[in-house]
Amino acid sequence: MDERNKEIEKKFVDFVYWALTALLVVVVTQFSGPQEEFKLILYGIVLLVALFVWWAHGAKVRRKEAQSRADLHQEEMIGEIREGFKGLSTRVDNLQDAQSSTMRTQLIHYAEKYLERGWFTPEEHESWHDMHKRYNKIVGENGFIDSYKHKLDLLPERELESVIAEYQRQQKNISGVV
Repeated sequence: MDERNKEIEKKFVDFVYWALTALLVVVVTQFSGPQEEFKLILYGIVLLVALFVWWAHGAKVRRKEAQSRADLHQEEMIGEIREGFKGLSTRVDNLQDAQSSTMRTQLIHYAEKYLERGWFTPEEHESWHDMHKRYNKIVGENGFIDSYKHKLDLLPERELESVIAEYQRQQKNISGVV
C-alpha cells in the first residue's frame, strides 16, 4: 500500500506544479503591460515546456520501475511454478518406484508359477513379455528379471483348449476312481 500512496502523492505534486504555473501566467498577464505581457507569456510557455519535459522524464522512470516490478513478479511466479513441478516430479518418481516394485513382484511370481508348472499358454506368454517390456522401460535392464525371461522362452506353450480338455479328463479319472 505504501507504493500506491507514493504514486498518488507524486501525481498530486505534478498537478500542483502545473496548476501554479498556469495560474502564474494568467495572473501576471492581467496586471502587466504589452511588453511585459509578451515576456511573461514567453516565460510561461518555456516553463510549461520545461515542466512537460520534467513530467515526461518522470513518466519514463515510473514506466521502468513498473516494468522492473512486473519482471520481479514474473520471476517469482516462474519460481513458484518450478517448485510446483519439482513436487510433481517427486510424486511421479515415487509412483514409478511403487509401480516398478509391484511389477517386479508380479513378474517373479508369474515366472515361478509358469516354471513350476512347466508350460504356459500363448496369452500368458504374451502378457508376461508385455509386462517385462514395460518394466524395462521404467527401470531399464535387470539381469535377475531377464534371467526369468530366458528361462520362460524355453518353456513350451500349450493352447488353452488343450489345457481345459486335459483338466476335464483328469477330473473324470478322479471321479471314476472314487
